[in-house]
Amino acid sequence: MTQTISDTSSAFSVSAVASTLEHHRKTLRDNISDATPLLSFLMGKIGRAKRARANFQDTDGLPGVFVGGRDIRVPVQLSLNQTVGSYAGVDTLDITHQDTDNYALFPIRQISGSLVIVGRDQRGNKGDAAIYSLLEGKIMALENSLRMNISEQIYSDGTGNGGKDLDGLSAVCGNGTLAGLNPTTFPAWQPGMTAGGSALTTRAGNHTTSTAFATSDAGIIAMRSVFLNVSQGADQTDGIFMAPIHWREYEAEMTPQIRYQAVNGDASQADATFQTLFFEGAPVFWDHDCPTGAIYMLNSRHIAFMRDSAADFVWLGDPQRPVDQDVLVRNMIVEGNVVTDNRRFLGQLSVVT
Repeated sequence: MTQTISDTSSAFSVSAVASTLEHHRKTLRDNISDATPLLSFLMGKIGRAKRARANFQDTDGLPGVFVGGRDIRVPVQLSLNQTVGSYAGVDTLDITHQDTDNYALFPIRQISGSLVIVGRDQRGNKGDAAIYSLLEGKIMALENSLRMNISEQIYSDGTGNGGKDLDGLSAVCGNGTLAGLNPTTFPAWQPGMTAGGSALTTRAGNHTTSTAFATSDAGIIAMRSVFLNVSQGADQTDGIFMAPIHWREYEAEMTPQIRYQAVNGDASQADATFQTLFFEGAPVFWDHDCPTGAIYMLNSRHIAFMRDSAADFVWLGDPQRPVDQDVLVRNMIVEGNVVTDNRRFLGQLSVVT
């Protein structure tokens, strides 16, 4: 049971806390959206910039947010229209009804974080400047914790915390059932995935603490194989993600022909803050949260971290005080999941050494 603190109960008023937290909400959300390469690719500036350069707007496919519902309903194409074919003269045209409308139902996952202010701190900070300073530090700590937790979940397989975690890349780019659709039943729902270590070899000598990703022969061939599997015409992989150790080895192997470049060719853009190499024209990012042993090839047109518009990093209610503690509490929540409308354009190399 909780009770709302009245504005007169403390110099640290509820209205001042609420207004300060609301002022920081959008900034906190935006900072998390562009905190890591993958987050920025799925929900931030990198993904938006890529879709804009391809004349593909958020409203045309996978938007950043959705409105309500028990699941995230994503239209997918799992079968072809069988009426398409050649004809001559007065041949009868095939007008057989085609039920090609299918939907993937992604479960909505929930993430929360609490901002807690101890009563002594409330009473010891008077005036707008003191309140703002105290809250700023706590908001930054909450932001960092949310960012770390979401970034880790976004690479996961969704089984963590009793199946409450996000369906991350391990699930979306894996070959199991996703969003209620089994790829064995629906072959078009099978990712373009190359698994196993046979196509990747170990290169010794450069580093003593770990094995290395050999890109010179088999590694490059394996990467190119997945790239071709998940690309079709201009609809190609436009983001490759790997752990720092694999990025370092890729960099070492590519040194003779290496080139660094802002993601969008403009150093003034926000997505230029992440150092990248390139493979077949796609930027290659390193990410500390990316698990070793895997390389992910993604297409920004077909994958996103979608959030409920009513729970897109929002504060729950007013700041409140538990009846049995001298603290002021407010919770922030985000609801959504990592979704795709076409797994065929997503792939990974696994067992990378």
